[in-house]
Amino acid sequence: FLIAVIFILIGSAVFADNTARHVATEELMQYMDANQALEAAKQRYRIMFMEMQIADTDMSAEEKNIAKKYMNKLFNEFDKEVSWDTVKPAYIEVFEEVFTESEIKGILNFYKSEAGKAFKEKFPTLSLRLIQAGQQVYGTVTLKNEQKTKQIIEDMNNEIEGLRNKKK
Repeated sequence: FLIAVIFILIGSAVFADNTARHVATEELMQYMDANQALEAAKQRYRIMFMEMQIADTDMSAEEKNIAKKYMNKLFNEFDKEVSWDTVKPAYIEVFEEVFTESEIKGILNFYKSEAGKAFKEKFPTLSLRLIQAGQQVYGTVTLKNEQKTKQIIEDMNNEIEGLRNKKK
């Protein structure tokens, strides 16, 4: 009997701890506007995917519009399945695997602070500027190393071709 009571008490304490952690994680998701971030990310992915699909093709403007129409239909189907309600449990699980309850509460306190509010407000601009800065650096490095890149690709293709010729 005593062992059963101990197991019940330990189980209750663990459950209460997980409940408090879960509540804190859900509150953090609200402060982070995670649902809005998901929607923005889905929209960015949609645009990027469409641009990649029709870039560098021989499609006319009319053909590109048709392709966009059907890609939008496809993404609309995905959007029906990938909503905040379907993604939220996975997000919470990941946060709870990565962060301790103490860390989640600390991050939540940051988001509630003036600095956290400023960070949240300015994060979209910060993200965009960081991406632009990265692209600029990457573009400069790419141009600088264009000849090296061509040589490496040529060497790779030659080695693959040599391997194929050996197998014949």
